[in-house]
Amino acid sequence: ASINLMPLSMMKKIPGAVATPTKMQLSIADRSIVHPHDILHDVLVRVAEFVFPANFVILDMEEDREVEPLLLGRPFLATGRALINVEMGELMLRTNGEQIMFNVFEAMKGMMRIRNAFELKW
Repeated sequence: ASINLMPLSMMKKIPGAVATPTKMQLSIADRSIVHPHDILHDVLVRVAEFVFPANFVILDMEEDREVEPLLLGRPFLATGRALINVEMGELMLRTNGEQIMFNVFEAMKGMMRIRNAFELKW
């Protein structure tokens, strides 16, 4: 994805969050069109000990009660100077001369039990 997505319910939990209205339209994987609620700028996202700024498109989604998804797209990967080793299932984020490595295969084991994490309402 070339954008970062956040559920409206999660945005409402951020103290002092001020979103900007948008007339953007998104074409999603099934070729349907959705209309985002707002755009939220300069949100600080913590990944382990790193903190990165990110902008999010806010969607009104029906979430699974166990999972509140954030979809981090290419803009976030660029900000985190991500290196991805698909064969090894590794994702490295780098900032200020430091780096952290994640094993994507291990992270996905917990997600395998969740069939449908969220749905879009339109």
